[in-house]
Amino acid sequence: MTVWEARFNHAAALAATATGVLYGVLKYAVPVRDPDSNMAVPWQPDVLKAHVVLAPLLVFGLGLIFRRHAIARLRAGEREGRRSGFLLLAFAAPVVFSGYAIQILTGGTATKVVGWGHAAAGGLFGALWLAHRFKRKTQARFMEEMAAEEPAG
Repeated sequence: MTVWEARFNHAAALAATATGVLYGVLKYAVPVRDPDSNMAVPWQPDVLKAHVVLAPLLVFGLGLIFRRHAIARLRAGEREGRRSGFLLLAFAAPVVFSGYAIQILTGGTATKVVGWGHAAAGGLFGALWLAHRFKRKTQARFMEEMAAEEPAG
């Protein structure tokens, strides 16, 4: 995977996760003060629009990652990060499909059920992305330290 692909993917994951979390907080945790509105703040729809615009960038980035990173590492037989990477891709599918489903559903109950499923899967995806991202950095540093401590010879 090239540097630009990694940076693009991390930026897209961060942007989609951050806007999704912010929208969820605004929708479910911040009380609505105006009795004539269903929004906590006037810019709440803009956060949702940003999330809907940024999420396809993450889907594109996931395709890059799958093609250039995941498959290459599987073919090479590498074991490091396999479990967290597989879980990351496994949670990406329900996040993507539920994100599209929310936009086309018309029933209130169905929209709420799929919305909560999307939020749960999206939250797990975001947590797994962070774990996968930083676990690999920690493991790489550990391996470098171990190699530096080995006696030459």
